[in-house]
Amino acid sequence: LEDFMRYFVEYVQGAVSGFSRRLIDYAVGAGGLAKKAQELLQRPDIEKHLLRPAARYVHLSRVRLLDKEFRPWRPLGHSGISIDDHSLSKAYMPALCAAFDPSAAGGLWDETGRPLIDEAGHGTV
Repeated sequence: LEDFMRYFVEYVQGAVSGFSRRLIDYAVGAGGLAKKAQELLQRPDIEKHLLRPAARYVHLSRVRLLDKEFRPWRPLGHSGISIDDHSLSKAYMPALCAAFDPSAAGGLWDETGRPLIDEAGHGTV
């Protein structure tokens, strides 16, 4: 989560102009947006209501990977995080279509690397 917060701050800072960035940093106070994100993660209520419960559910969740080829996602480091990968029209739908199209480069895997769609474009589950 800390890696994601660092990534998110960098993403926001990169998406706004220099003037807007200075304005945002001024509005959030000393240390700017990066410091506020770090302070947010250290708040007791965030620990109690977000971080600790999330740790309990990690073993219950199932991750599916849509991509051109399988790549392990754990541990999810800073380099593996990309908000741009979560666009429905520009990322998810094209990747899902490619996964079912035998002539396209793409697939759908579970988190262990097991393919969920075969070479003919049929589900395996």
